[in-house]
Amino acid sequence: MSYSIIKNSCTTVFILLCLNFLPGSVFGETKLDDMYSELIEHASRRHSVDPNLIRAVIWKESCFNKMAVGEAGEVGLMQIMTPAVAEWAKNYNVRMPTRRLLFDPSVNIEIGTWYLARALRRWSQYKYSEALALCEYNAGLRGMRDWVPSTLDGHIEIRRRITYRYVTNILERYVYYRALREPQRKVVYANSNFK
Repeated sequence: MSYSIIKNSCTTVFILLCLNFLPGSVFGETKLDDMYSELIEHASRRHSVDPNLIRAVIWKESCFNKMAVGEAGEVGLMQIMTPAVAEWAKNYNVRMPTRRLLFDPSVNIEIGTWYLARALRRWSQYKYSEALALCEYNAGLRGMRDWVPSTLDGHIEIRRRITYRYVTNILERYVYYRALREPQRKVVYANSNFK
């Protein structure tokens, strides 16, 4: 699948999502970003990751398209890759799932959330742990090592424009989902914490 097809599909899904939020939407109460809520909530509890962050990653990675395929071979809702799947299988001492099974939303969300949770734990001592975890999710551990601040409360300098946009988009969507689902909880996000 070429990038232009993925991009056009994502644009179409985004337009449908926007239409869904209009008053009197023809789509009724079902929202595109709520399609996998039960699976997201289950993975959230299992791996101690905020469901709104999982939802924001899915939004950015696949626009909630369970059949999405990336240019580098990423698959499914959370655009997981073979090395991450192999690490997950080794961690749980299970056979590696087939490529076809990776498109199953429950399997994809489980593995993607496990991978994200591992990154969040790795960077948990840092002030901007979520941004660092998202850098790792997008660029890989080796790809983002030079961006790690020298102090726990230091700023992150993301040197790849695509990763900077990726992290910024997800954190903004994360704030949006938290405000939507937890209106009583004050959420503050400033993207000036990293460059």
